[in-house]
Amino acid sequence: MSTPTNDATYARETTLAVGAILSAAFDLVWRNLIAILALTLPLYLLYAIFFGTAFLGVFRLQMTGADPAVVARFAGNWPLFALAELAQAVLWLVGCCATIRLVHLRANHMRESVLASALHGAERFLPALGVMLVLAVALVIGLLVIELGAALLTWAFQTVAIGIVGMIAGVVTLFYLLLPCLLALTVCVTERAGPIAAIGRSYSLCEGYRWPLLGLTLLVAIILGIVDAVLVLVVARGLMQVAFGGIVLFLVGLLVFPCANGWIIAVYTIVYDRLNIAHGGSPAGPAVATVFD
Repeated sequence: MSTPTNDATYARETTLAVGAILSAAFDLVWRNLIAILALTLPLYLLYAIFFGTAFLGVFRLQMTGADPAVVARFAGNWPLFALAELAQAVLWLVGCCATIRLVHLRANHMRESVLASALHGAERFLPALGVMLVLAVALVIGLLVIELGAALLTWAFQTVAIGIVGMIAGVVTLFYLLLPCLLALTVCVTERAGPIAAIGRSYSLCEGYRWPLLGLTLLVAIILGIVDAVLVLVVARGLMQVAFGGIVLFLVGLLVFPCANGWIIAVYTIVYDRLNIAHGGSPAGPAVATVFD
C-alpha cells in the first residue's frame, strides 16, 4: 500500500519525466510543423534579405580559417555585421514570443490562426526583452562577483588553485540560482506578466524541480550540440565544396533552425504546463485559459 510520501515522490518524478517530455515535444512540433514554419520562416527570410551578406561573410570567415582577404573584408564592414547581429537578436526574440504563443495553444488543443498567434505573441516583445535584460544583468553581476571572489581567494591563500575552485563553485551556484528562471519567457508570453513578475512566477513553478530541470536542460543541450556538429562538420563542409552549395545550405538552415527553436520552445512549454498542473493550476495557464471565452 502506498504512503502519502511515496505518492508525492512518484508525482514529483513523473511530472518532469525527461523522456516523456522530449518525446511529447517532438510529437507536438511534428503535428504543427507547417504552422511553426509558416510563423517563423518570414522572420528568417527577412533577416536573410537584409543581412544575408553579413551572415555569409561570417560563415566564410569561420570556414576559411581566417583567410587574410576575408578578415580584411570583415574588418572593413564591421558595422554591417554588428547591425546584423542586433537584427538577428530582435527577430529571434519576436519569433520566440510568437512561437511560444502558438505552441502553447496547440499543446492545449486550442486553435487560433498563425497570424493571430504571431500578432499576440509579438505584442509581448517589450516585456520579453525586459525579462532577457534582467536575467542578463543578473548573470553579469553574478559573474563579476564570482571573479572578484576568486581573485580574493587567490590573494588570501596565495595559490591559484583555491581561486579556480572558488570560481567553479561560484559558477555552479549561479547556475543553480538562475536555473528556475528557465520558464520566465514562457510565463511572460502565456500569462502576460511583466519581467519581474514573470521571473518570480518561474521561480515559484520550478521550486523543488531544480535537478530534473538541470538534467532536462543538459540533455536538450547535448541533442542540439549533436545536430549542430552534424550540420557544421558534415553538411556545411560538404555543401561548400559544390556548386550552389551555399544556397542549398541556406535552404537547409531555413528548415532546421526554425524546427530546432520550435522544439526547444515545445520542451519548456510542456514543462510549464506540467508544473502548472503540479501546483494546482490550469494546464493552459491563468491568462491563456480564458482567451476564447
